[in-house]
Amino acid sequence: MLALCDAGFAISMPFGENTRYDLVIDDAVQLARVQCRTGRLRGGAIHFPMCSTYAHHAQPRGTRRDYEGEIEYFGVHCPETGGIYLVPIEDVDARVSAALRFGRG
Repeated sequence: MLALCDAGFAISMPFGENTRYDLVIDDAVQLARVQCRTGRLRGGAIHFPMCSTYAHHAQPRGTRRDYEGEIEYFGVHCPETGGIYLVPIEDVDARVSAALRFGRG
């Protein structure tokens, strides 16, 4: 959230639980829903999940659920790079996981 504030966004958080997004960003023109994820650096790319899993629930309707139509961005933090990445969901052609190429320098 601090990185988004530093980038000039106003931040709001939903009240209550079980929303499909973690926060809302406001750039003074529009609001956008963001799902926060932790990325892991592996093989020159930052990998992050693009769906929620429900296999641990007693009687899940499905084991995975994507965020299509429910968010505008993934906010990805990668501890190994220290980076914060705002990834538009429309730019990622995947439903289970995605990867961002990472190169130093």
